[in-house]
Amino acid sequence: MSVVSRFKHPASFLSLLVLPLLASCSGGYNPDPTGTPGNTGTPGTGGGGSKSGLQLSVPVQPTVSYPNDGRGLTQMVVQFSARDKTGNPLNSDEFDVELRVNDSPVDVESLLNQSSEELGVNLNFGMVLDASYSMTVGNPPAFVPMKTAARDSYQEVLDLWKNRPGKIKFSVVWFDSLIKQSQSGAGGQGDWQPSDLLTIPSPQQDGGQTKLYSAVEVMAKRMKVDYDNGVFNGARDQYVMLVFSDGADNYSWFDNSKQPDQPLTTTSGASYRQFGTTGPASQKPADALAQTLSAISSHPSLTTHVIGLGETINIDELKKIASTGRGVFQNGNLAGGSVGELFQRVMKEFTTLQTRGAQVPLPPGDYKISLIVTNKATKEAGQYHFSIRAGGTDAKVIAAPL
Repeated sequence: MSVVSRFKHPASFLSLLVLPLLASCSGGYNPDPTGTPGNTGTPGTGGGGSKSGLQLSVPVQPTVSYPNDGRGLTQMVVQFSARDKTGNPLNSDEFDVELRVNDSPVDVESLLNQSSEELGVNLNFGMVLDASYSMTVGNPPAFVPMKTAARDSYQEVLDLWKNRPGKIKFSVVWFDSLIKQSQSGAGGQGDWQPSDLLTIPSPQQDGGQTKLYSAVEVMAKRMKVDYDNGVFNGARDQYVMLVFSDGADNYSWFDNSKQPDQPLTTTSGASYRQFGTTGPASQKPADALAQTLSAISSHPSLTTHVIGLGETINIDELKKIASTGRGVFQNGNLAGGSVGELFQRVMKEFTTLQTRGAQVPLPPGDYKISLIVTNKATKEAGQYHFSIRAGGTDAKVIAAPL
């Protein structure tokens, strides 16, 4: 498994092998905080490498605020993900989490409940699925297993977010020589449900055209429109695209945009439209890929994960899509197992992202905050340290490594 870690902004990735403290404060937090956060300190422990049982990454800067509600509490929130030493993401039940202020544990009553709106994360989740004829004639055929895995993955996201604060927006694009894009009804009615994915029509035999790059570009641009229109563009919100294909692109260079744009429905009544795309002006395949990569990179908050399955995939080009989108690439030929297992491995890349926070009664001053995550199986820990100003309307993050 090739893992390319995702970060929200180009300079905002941290894989903690050994982390110097940005805030060196003595003692626990108390009414008279001592010391001033500086740029030196003792190294943190754990976080990666062959000797560690936990790798810790923080994709966006922590947030600090002082709500004007008369309670005198400073609120801090940090988002992170944890992996074992092989790089596999860990679920929340596989590690323990502790927050500390000036090396003293935060009181339990000060910790924000996991269902608290202050920890909310919204998810804009899109799938790009290969519906070319080759998906029906493989050994074994992959089309129905892909639809089943897609349904199960979408349902898993919905089930997870039932217990998490935040909203879900889902869309799907599938492709052969034309692009098919899910549509929502007026006023948000008629949104696609997991079971609708099973009713995506079976592909018909044609000339074997595959507009993979065009389909990815369509999804990336759709998500960019959402972001630009203020849909889920908070600091901790996520945009995730999952791409599945069993073959190499051979048609995105071609302009078939004169094909009629048709509104259609599946057998379950789920709405979608079918249309062609222009392709690059040069009609060069390399330019079609470059155009797609540009659409991905222009989105400030998009992660793109790719699953390639079969003998005819172009691994190098699929890896470029994943790496440009700061995601992972899974090669079905190397990973083995079922299509559903491949989806599950990719899903863990974003469903295991955690958010923790606290509201602490801190007098005005500067403090060191520590996030300590311990692998329950190995008892090894990763640490992340940042410094804040607390106790007043000037509350803010002073220093945080990203």
